[in-house]
Amino acid sequence: MLILIATIVIFTSGRVTLTTRNLFPFVSLNTMFFGNWGTGRDKHKNYSNRKWTKSLKELQNPADLEHGRIYDRITERCVPVVFSGKNYRIDKGRENMENASGILRG
Repeated sequence: MLILIATIVIFTSGRVTLTTRNLFPFVSLNTMFFGNWGTGRDKHKNYSNRKWTKSLKELQNPADLEHGRIYDRITERCVPVVFSGKNYRIDKGRENMENASGILRG
């Protein structure tokens, strides 16, 4: 964004004449910068939206040697945990909704 603003300021201030020879480097720089920024954001969104969940069976029986080594390192440091109790957050959320609706109703 700073590059775009600087380009606008340079040309509107009159420091550089507005000719094709002078304008081309600024346009190409802005195009390269904003083009890479857009694709970088898309890659980040795609990467962050992935679900990184594996079952214990998948970790213990990998599809290939490469994944097996990675999963071995994970299971070496991490301990599988099972939460089989009731989720208290669901009850707390329901209670908060009831309180909020009571406040809004007056």
